[in-house]
Amino acid sequence: MEGLVVGLNTNIQRNKSQTFFLWDSSENGNLLPYGGLADSSTTINQNQGQRTNIDPYIQYQGRGGSKHVLRTRWFRSQNDIPEKKQSSKADTYYGEYQYQKLFLSDHFWMNQLNVIAGLVGSKSEVRGELYGNHSNSNVAPYLQLEKKFGNKLWSSLGVRYEVNQVDTYKTEMRPVFRAGLNYELDKATFIRASWGQGYRYPSIAERFVSTSFGASKVFPNPGLQSETGWSAELGIRQGFKLGNWMGFIDLAGFWTEYQDMMEFNFGLHLPADSTLSQVSNVLDYIGFKSINVGDTRINGLDLSVMGQGKMLGLDARFILGYCYMNPVQLNPDSVIMANISGDTKTLKYRYRNSLKFDYEISRNKWSLGTTILYNSFMQNIDAVFQNTKPQENVFGQLFQAGTGIPSTVNQFRTTYNKGTLLWDARISTQLTNQIRLAFVVKNLLNTVYSERPAIIGPIRNFTLQLSADL
Repeated sequence: MEGLVVGLNTNIQRNKSQTFFLWDSSENGNLLPYGGLADSSTTINQNQGQRTNIDPYIQYQGRGGSKHVLRTRWFRSQNDIPEKKQSSKADTYYGEYQYQKLFLSDHFWMNQLNVIAGLVGSKSEVRGELYGNHSNSNVAPYLQLEKKFGNKLWSSLGVRYEVNQVDTYKTEMRPVFRAGLNYELDKATFIRASWGQGYRYPSIAERFVSTSFGASKVFPNPGLQSETGWSAELGIRQGFKLGNWMGFIDLAGFWTEYQDMMEFNFGLHLPADSTLSQVSNVLDYIGFKSINVGDTRINGLDLSVMGQGKMLGLDARFILGYCYMNPVQLNPDSVIMANISGDTKTLKYRYRNSLKFDYEISRNKWSLGTTILYNSFMQNIDAVFQNTKPQENVFGQLFQAGTGIPSTVNQFRTTYNKGTLLWDARISTQLTNQIRLAFVVKNLLNTVYSERPAIIGPIRNFTLQLSADL
């Protein structure tokens, strides 16, 4: 049928892996999984997992300019970790119907008006030792209007109505709005502004996860509240042409406010109906738990530059991205501040400065490229991982006495406190029109770095990749 497309995408993946959450330093300086390699004490997780998805879809393009799209999915995720009692299986069912139509009319408000409307829904069934048995569902109708005024101004206005429920808890409903403008200020110069509300319903993992890793436990929090907020952006994009080079420069400022932000926090988490004197072993109730940490703010600047042209007769392209971010906690209480390793209100596990540069040259069937990544020093982590506030946070002392990890983390962060620079390189060739061969070196300088406490980032590694389009 003319205008009708029916399709099916599917993917099946099986994996076998051994991972661990914490490193430990042995006497001769080698790094080992915390707890060693003995089955009784190791933090290694041996996982045999499977991921399967089946995605049928239907798309119909009507003669009057209307477009109908139906997307569906069944996704199964299964992890078998019986030694650690962390096995789980989850089925997710997803469906979305979307209608689009561009109106062209003599009427001012209807001319060049693009209407996008739809209904999306999903349902997840989770069974396992890690989370327990739970189900959650989401249904959301949405509408977005996009209109062009004249030849230089584009506008958009959207609304989505969220309906969420987990198990038999009370259904939560909330509207979410967004709006945006884009104006062509001059030739190849565009200025834009946008504002949108944010809303995140707690996941099953955040609410119900119950497990342990090495010396620490993770506790559930069924009463976790949803996270809300808003974000705004003001940006400008300028196209350029210099000789045989063409590209653009994009600079944007962003501002985001969160209310009831969710984060995992370390502390004493007694059962709701118990007091300290009623528990036999207080160490059984010390660990991480996802809680609402209050109001937070993240603002900053984002710069992007992209270009392509000729270099020494070779085709060349580059992408440069830089982000400065100021993530802060607003009016935190003493418990939250006691679990931030530094003296400031900077949010944990954030980089203030991040940079990425990618450059590639090519000729005929060969391409040579490199990527440079930089992240500034992570200012704050959980205080217990460094035991930086022994007078305010007694849990750091307990963690230190029981594991010794805080002293090694503190030593590592004191030694490697200048940020992280990673350099990757790659070379590839197009063997045929359908087959491509590539050789990639990651972390070429074998930089030692950590993305979170007590874990070392990937060392220098090599990948040989053969890909084919059939």
